[in-house]
Amino acid sequence: FDRRAMRVVEGNFDATFTVELMHKDVSLAARMAGADLERMPMLKETLAAYTAARAKWPGQDFSGVTHVVEERFGLSVSRGAR
Repeated sequence: FDRRAMRVVEGNFDATFTVELMHKDVSLAARMAGADLERMPMLKETLAAYTAARAKWPGQDFSGVTHVVEERFGLSVSRGAR
């Protein structure tokens, strides 16, 4: 985790596991949840965040979802350019 966090802070979003792959996995979990997804706010929000990240920052590492949080809250977590 320490190395991952430092990569985010440094703005290093070179892919080791892409946003697209994480979106696929989260989508599978959401499909498995079915109608119960409405009672799973964390999964629902995770799916929305990775959907947004996949659309705006394709090909980045899955930690690129940080950009979604940065935009939503007007914060900057990473030093690197997007």
